[in-house]
Amino acid sequence: MNRFKSFGLLFIFTVAIFVVTVVEPVFPQQSTTGPVPPPGIDRGLRPKIPAQVIIPGVPAYLWHHGCGPTAVGMVVGYCDGKGYPNLVTGDASSQTNAVNAMIADDRGNPNCAAPDGDHYQDYSCPIDYWPNLLADKSTTGGAHASNCVGDFFKTSWSLVSNYYGWSWFSDVPASFTGYVNLVAPQYNPVTVNRSFSEFNWATYMAEIDAGRPMVLLVDTDGNGVTDHFVTAIGYDNTTMEYGILNTWDTNKHWYLWRGIEAGVSWGIYGITTFGLSGAPIPSLSQWGLIGLMLVLLTIATWVFIRRRKVVGVRT
Repeated sequence: MNRFKSFGLLFIFTVAIFVVTVVEPVFPQQSTTGPVPPPGIDRGLRPKIPAQVIIPGVPAYLWHHGCGPTAVGMVVGYCDGKGYPNLVTGDASSQTNAVNAMIADDRGNPNCAAPDGDHYQDYSCPIDYWPNLLADKSTTGGAHASNCVGDFFKTSWSLVSNYYGWSWFSDVPASFTGYVNLVAPQYNPVTVNRSFSEFNWATYMAEIDAGRPMVLLVDTDGNGVTDHFVTAIGYDNTTMEYGILNTWDTNKHWYLWRGIEAGVSWGIYGITTFGLSGAPIPSLSQWGLIGLMLVLLTIATWVFIRRRKVVGVRT
């Protein structure tokens, strides 16, 4: 009887392992790249053609203490210029000091000898690289209160096995909602993580058509393991290619829409969508348009009243 029981338990355990490892991974995935692209990868550069649909106005930021917070930071910067101006101080269309502070604050001084109290000092110091994980303040304690995308992303936190610049896919939603709720909770941030198998090409195109950039976790070198976060900003339906900003330069890059598999570069593991459900505050240009409309309405009303008076005098 015990032999049958042991065999049954072994069978169940074997099936569980098969489901987890063969059917679909259930564990979170991680970014592992640094500030320069791995050598020899496909750069995905294509000439601009009419078939490419691109969301205008998404800022191209360069890698700042992690591809994850930089990719999400582009979404924040885009939203800041689209009617949600309280997300970043000043103009977020280019990578200013304020933008860098929003992504992963280092107070303009990425130096491990500087005083503690920001993202870089508390979590990046001491600088560590795989496989030698070094304890930072996420482990030892005494870190500052989270105040940037990288903090809420847990980027570089030794507590969750992140080396310098690394982030987990499961933490993408918290990086956006945590930051927005801190600086502008009236905007009601909404984010959703989906695996590639849960997110089809038609849904991807619909998000782009609606003017909503996404963040993707991909495998740049085709070794079957995720390594990089990018910001999705476009598509080409004729070639079924997705268009991205890759955090390594300011160009637009194009890759075939497909999932991760060994030997296939730029396969997608997961997609994160973003939304702000609060009513947007008009931007300066929108205020100008509103002001012009009010002036025109006032003039039209004045002309109408004056004409009625003239007609009344004539009769």
